Formats: sequence, structure tokens, C-alpha cells
Amino acid sequence: MLLCAPRVMAFFRIGVYNTKSEAFFVSVVQRAIQERKKEGDTGKDILGSLIHLHETNPDMTTEVLNKSVAQFVFDGYSTTADSMIGLLAVIATRPEIQEKLREEIDAVFDRKEDGDIDLTADDVVGMDYLDSVILEFGRLFAIGMTTRLTTKTYKIPESELTLPVGAVVMIPMSSFQQDSEFWENPDEFIPERVNAENKGKIKTGTYQPFGQGPRQCLGYIYARFEMKLMIIYLLRFFDIETVSYTHLTL
Repeated sequence: MLLCAPRVMAFFRIGVYNTKSEAFFVSVVQRAIQERKKEGDTGKDILGSLIHLHETNPDMTTEVLNKSVAQFVFDGYSTTADSMIGLLAVIATRPEIQEKLREEIDAVFDRKEDGDIDLTADDVVGMDYLDSVILEFGRLFAIGMTTRLTTKTYKIPESELTLPVGAVVMIPMSSFQQDSEFWENPDEFIPERVNAENKGKIKTGTYQPFGQGPRQCLGYIYARFEMKLMIIYLLRFFDIETVSYTHLTL
């Protein structure tokens, strides 16, 4: 209804979120804001930026602030969980990739004191192969498309087509990311193609599982970091295997 009949939702005052859940997150946000103000430091993260906007921009009302934070959490919950299920399936069906991941993960823990299982941000960010596996998963198994709404008239370069204000533009991300014109063996899962050494070779616009530019998903870095943590601890202590009745080709 939000996509097809937003005016109907507005007329009947139909909310996007469960009211009890929304009230809970609003209370959490307000407590966090009050604690930061009490300490005299609002922070330099997303919440801190929203607080600054709230204090300096009248358009950032308390309601908009609360719902912005709630949306950040809600949008990153089911999407990341669904991605983790798919990523675990990929790892389970590719033991050679799982072994490489475990070698990288074990190397980080081996440098720590015995029994220390706490990770620093540098530990997580430094796992290049793990990052490549997640990025390649995003290329091969991204959602089919995303949509944007034009806010001003725009003429598409090298064409006679001009988009009016209010036009809905559908961006076929999976088509770009699995096109043989831009990717060699596009249907194969090859993490090395998106590693630190090869990222610069990717043609602009052909990789955008989280969007691109100033409209890129706010939760992009958050989602990647969250997925990394889960994979690290799972593979540190467990083997991920398919079961006897699995007939899965990814």
C-alpha cells in the first residue's frame, strides 16, 4: 500500500510500523538523547548528526528524529537477517571458501592472548577476504531493483528522454551486476573480483547492491559490519554444512 496507494494510507492514518514497537523505539531514542545531553556530548555518529539537525533545523522535528532512528533500525533488521541466511547457504555449499575464511579468522584470534575472543573494529575491518565474500554475495544475490523519485526535471544524457518531476525510476541493479559486458563469468561466485586489489577496476554504476552516491543506503556500512561479526564468530566455533536432503545450487 505504501508503494501503490500512499494517499489511501494517509487518509486512513495507516502507519508503516507496529505502534507498540514504534513506541518502544521512541522511548529508547529519547533516553539515549537525554543521556548524551547530560554528558555534554551528542557524539559524532548518526544519532549525533540527527540531534544536531534537530537543534539547528526546524524541519527536523522530534517526531521526524524519532522515526528516522526507528527506520534505521527496522530497515537494517530483516534485510540483514535475510542476507545472512543466503550468505550462510553460499558458505555451506562452498567448503573451499569456508576454509579460506576460517584461516583468515583464526589468524586474527591467534594473535590475541589465549582465551581472548573480543574483537576490535580494526580486527573486523582488516579481514579482506571476508569483506570480499560479503561484497561478492551482494553482487550475485542483490535484490532485483530499487526505485527513486525524481525531484526535478532531468534529461537522460545521450537520449531524447526527459523525466518529469515525480517520475518513478526503477534501477535494475541485479541486471547491471550480472551482465557479462561488465563482469567475467558473472554467474560464478568469485570473491577475488571485488577484493581490495580489484575494486578499482569495477565500472562505475555496475555494482550497487545498496545504491550509490548521496542516496546510498545509510545502513550499508552497518549491515556489512554486522554480517562480518556474525560470520567471524560462527566460523570460529562451528562448521557450516549442508544436510543430507539439501538440493541447493547457488
